[in-house]
Amino acid sequence: MVSKRVIVYRVNKNRIPSDSKFNSKPWTYMINPQITPITKKKEMFWERCLSLPGLHAKVPRYKRIHVKYYTPENKLVEHEAHSTWAALIQHEYDHLNGILYPMRMKDFTYFGYNDSPGDIARDAKKNRKSIDPLFLDLVKKWPK
Repeated sequence: MVSKRVIVYRVNKNRIPSDSKFNSKPWTYMINPQITPITKKKEMFWERCLSLPGLHAKVPRYKRIHVKYYTPENKLVEHEAHSTWAALIQHEYDHLNGILYPMRMKDFTYFGYNDSPGDIARDAKKNRKSIDPLFLDLVKKWPK
């Protein structure tokens, strides 16, 4: 019966796009997080979610955000997050507010099933270095 909003995440090295310019992140426990966009500009990021198995979509997210939260030791932490790391934090933050990624989408032509070829394959040809390697693995598994 404690009123706290909690996000727990990590970023493994094998999930970082090669042009993202950030390192892996260990398990991070964010209590009562707050996020603030640093710029108004949004970019499109490919996302999947355990709440919607078998699906993926391209979702508009702020490319750079300011993050503020408390650790389990009650230490205040503030930092900037960018690229897919910022998109991940925004995705998880949305869950705290009952929002799933399709609710953020503006263009549903970028919504698809993990087991069929689609726009990720086309994006991979143009922007391979900016796509989460998880999605590149999906493209490899699809029939030619």
